[in-house]
Amino acid sequence: MKLIVLLFAVLLALYAVLVASKGPLTVEILHNMRRVSSQAVNQRGDVVWSERSWQRASSGNGKVTNNLKYLSNGVKSPVNLTWNVGNSDIGAVFSADGNTVFFLSTRSGSNQVWYTNLKNAPEQGLQQLTNFPIDIDNVRLFVKNGQQMLLYTMAVYTSCPLNHLQCTADRDSAAASRGPNTWLEYDSLMIRHWDTWETPGKASHIFVQNLVQSGNKYKVDTATLKDLMPSMNIDAPVPPFGGLEQIDVSPDGNEIAYTGVVIEASEAWTTGWKIFTVNVDTGVTLCITNFPARATNPAYSPDGKWIAYLAMNVPGHESDKLHVERYDRSTPTQPAKTVTNYTDISFAGLIWDKDSQSVIADADYYGSHLLFGINMFVNQSVPRDDGGNAVQLTSRGSSSSLVRVPGTNNFCIQYNSMEAPVDLFTSAYTFKSDVPQLSQLVQSTFSNADILSNVVLQTPERISFPGALGDEVYGWILKPYGYQEGHSYPVTNLVHGGPEGAWGDDWSYRWNPQLWTGHGYGVIMIDFHGSTGYGQNFTNSILGNWGSYPYEDIILGTNFAVGMNSWMNGDALTACGASYGGFMINWIQGHTTMFKALVTHDGIFDTISAYYSTEELWFPEAEFFGTPWENPGLYNKWNPAAFVQNWVTPHLIIHGQHDYRLELSNGLGAFTALQRQGIPSKFLYMTMENHWVLNDENGIKWYHTVLDWLDQWSGSKK
Repeated sequence: MKLIVLLFAVLLALYAVLVASKGPLTVEILHNMRRVSSQAVNQRGDVVWSERSWQRASSGNGKVTNNLKYLSNGVKSPVNLTWNVGNSDIGAVFSADGNTVFFLSTRSGSNQVWYTNLKNAPEQGLQQLTNFPIDIDNVRLFVKNGQQMLLYTMAVYTSCPLNHLQCTADRDSAAASRGPNTWLEYDSLMIRHWDTWETPGKASHIFVQNLVQSGNKYKVDTATLKDLMPSMNIDAPVPPFGGLEQIDVSPDGNEIAYTGVVIEASEAWTTGWKIFTVNVDTGVTLCITNFPARATNPAYSPDGKWIAYLAMNVPGHESDKLHVERYDRSTPTQPAKTVTNYTDISFAGLIWDKDSQSVIADADYYGSHLLFGINMFVNQSVPRDDGGNAVQLTSRGSSSSLVRVPGTNNFCIQYNSMEAPVDLFTSAYTFKSDVPQLSQLVQSTFSNADILSNVVLQTPERISFPGALGDEVYGWILKPYGYQEGHSYPVTNLVHGGPEGAWGDDWSYRWNPQLWTGHGYGVIMIDFHGSTGYGQNFTNSILGNWGSYPYEDIILGTNFAVGMNSWMNGDALTACGASYGGFMINWIQGHTTMFKALVTHDGIFDTISAYYSTEELWFPEAEFFGTPWENPGLYNKWNPAAFVQNWVTPHLIIHGQHDYRLELSNGLGAFTALQRQGIPSKFLYMTMENHWVLNDENGIKWYHTVLDWLDQWSGSKK
């Protein structure tokens, strides 16, 4: 017995030493992490993916590298398929036999397709396949009548001769050669989008081309390059964030379905993305979604009979519920059938099972991003109490970006949580007796195991409380690093953007609560009215109520959390937010003094001027029920600028030069209001950033500035 007690004591001591040797997550550690994305799987279950890394330099922003990693099925350790510091190798796809990997690379100075055979040593077998005069944005391989073909997306001038890529390159070069004598002329909206000024007459088009194989060598048949959208003033995929999830190829390779948006003035105030099909041989194009609301992400069933896609019902509202529809290719003029009528879940992506009977879809759901199995042929004519035909397959964390092993129901999945960055997992799916099931996720990659072994991460805790309207509102709290019972700690309330978004159980390289906890702060995160994952009525409740229900939820949730956790120092509360979260911080500034310090990143200062300078007008028009001249009362009611006379709290303002969603004048206006009234304030101007902070060195500067500001004014300066 004494021996057991002694052994236990020794083990306990060893555990204490192990924990003591670890440290908190810092922003420097965060930016040293390797980021997994864009996996591809062949028929043997081999996986290739892109892994981003960053090497910090003594000056400048260091070097970002995207290299390809390869993991053979049954092997534990991956190898570098490509590696060259500063290059970008992304978007891997397998050849039909699964032995060759094609990918996009900047190695030649522009974004072109390269390839390597898996039997060759890494780097030594790399071959450039394309040498177009313009960049390729996306690439995919498919087979048509035994012929391997490549699908590309490229931005071209629609008035150029058909398939004449040099014409586009020449026009771009002519514009660049004007030097300081540059200009762009517009006669309609939109003139800029996200962080880029639009180039008049240019559109993203889908091209196809034959691939010629000779042994392990490949070349493209230059004579077969074909623009499937000739002269069409349509973007496909839809910028700025659309990718290959918006494009699919029929199993026989004869047809392509894509999401497109017509480039016209109304694009700025409407949300009516369409889904088109195009015959690869004839070019005959058909719009299969003739309704004014948004449709996206077409997916052919493996048997070729159906196209599943996501659609909304409400025109002009980008945060309407995305439901699943099923289009019958045998009756092309008939409308699709809605599959998830009575499922109060807004889905984000979908993929068919191998038998064409069900799809797996992912969605926000009560603080996580989960997977659901959906029977595509269930009778939905009568509402069901169990939420319809969407069966929950996962229970926590964030699962997305599913890729099916060809010919099987085995899937490769990206999974992450607040305690783990993205890695690849595998799982087997079954659909028996109309019941979808997913086996336990098994981790395949351990991309940051070495880093995580030396870091202590805090476990998030779920909370709920009576919020505005008496509704149950959910959130998260995290204890600070080094937490000790009986001690008191400062607390930061993080306010999410959107506003139709949520604080999910996922990993982030921008707003990661573990960086606040690692700095000694407790964290509160409230999914206020308007958040996603709690039903469409809860999401819609923010419309016309920007400064009421969400504000009440944040105040009630903060008071609830502080009241339930004695370790939270209610006299050392701070709050930070970006985008809508930045609006809310500006709103909080004018309505309460409960927070000792505030941080606004790219937030709305003046709702009226923000309308006139933003690019996606559909957003404020949905949120405020019209334009400022149609509904001036609501714009003025929820305008932070109207309450600057109440501002007193020390306030850090951050804004990016290239943020065209919420233009720079919002940050300048807020800082001017603070400075003119003598309120302690600071302005961090991010000269090269957009709505987000994406450059690693800037991200490090951002976090140090924010945390130093909170330290200074919360009374917790270290």
